[in-house]
Amino acid sequence: MTKSILLIGAGELGLAILETLLEHPSKPEITVLLRPSSNTDLSSYGTRVRVLHGDISLSVEELAALFEEFEVIVSAIGFTSGPGSQLKLAKAVLQSQGVKKHYVPWQFGVDYDTIGRGSSQPLFDEQLDVRDLLRSQSQDQITWTIISTGLFTSFLFNPAFGVVDFHPDKKAEKTKKVTVTALGSWDNKLTITSAENIGLFTNRILLDHSEPEEGVIFVGDDTVTFGTLAQVLEEKGWQVEKRLATVEELENDLRQNTEDVGARYKLVWARGRGVAWDLDECWNKRNRVETGGVAEWIERNLK
Repeated sequence: MTKSILLIGAGELGLAILETLLEHPSKPEITVLLRPSSNTDLSSYGTRVRVLHGDISLSVEELAALFEEFEVIVSAIGFTSGPGSQLKLAKAVLQSQGVKKHYVPWQFGVDYDTIGRGSSQPLFDEQLDVRDLLRSQSQDQITWTIISTGLFTSFLFNPAFGVVDFHPDKKAEKTKKVTVTALGSWDNKLTITSAENIGLFTNRILLDHSEPEEGVIFVGDDTVTFGTLAQVLEEKGWQVEKRLATVEELENDLRQNTEDVGARYKLVWARGRGVAWDLDECWNKRNRVETGGVAEWIERNLK
């Protein structure tokens, strides 16, 4: 039976999910929710993708009305949507009438259950609020899937994260130079997954069987230490300068500037809880969905 899917957002992850949904043999009916002011152009997809205009600034009741016709709702809007947005969307899905819903909230990231409340990143508490709300519901009312992906691979290599920082003059030199900053310890681990593979895993989890797989599902392309990351970059021809940012240093940075979002995020990985898991236990490994690790990503994306 063809499923009607609403995809909320069309950023890096939203487009990756959209592309893989379109390739799935079950041929779901796909609608993308975009803000009326959005410049995103999906016309190249033709009639395969319908655009629905709406904004998460709408009330819960208004959003619930927008969601009525859809069987599966996938949220691909992250923390940039602002505090309260994730919980609002979950409440709107629960209030929505019409067909029974399966919800995939924006939880594409770390293991919030393990990290717990009161972490250095206050937005993580809202993620736990969403989980508590979904777990309190009867399966007769709604089913849900949370896909834990670890860090997006592209964000690991984004200087804004503060781990991999490419020297600005690298194109002018024969030697490619980069600074790698370990968070907490060189032995600390992190799990990473590319947006493209998150899209692939999401559509297969939702569509490979007559009913989507439920609960918290862990996926991952690779789990590496910061030391291994530096080593792989060296093996790929980069001259690596190594730096260690200790928990104490990052805590001091946050005390000096309580609004330092970068320090809040980096402290989560520096403390090393809920940010890495065994790949052998991941959904993609158990289902023999082969993906490349960090070395392959570097080979494809860093020239």
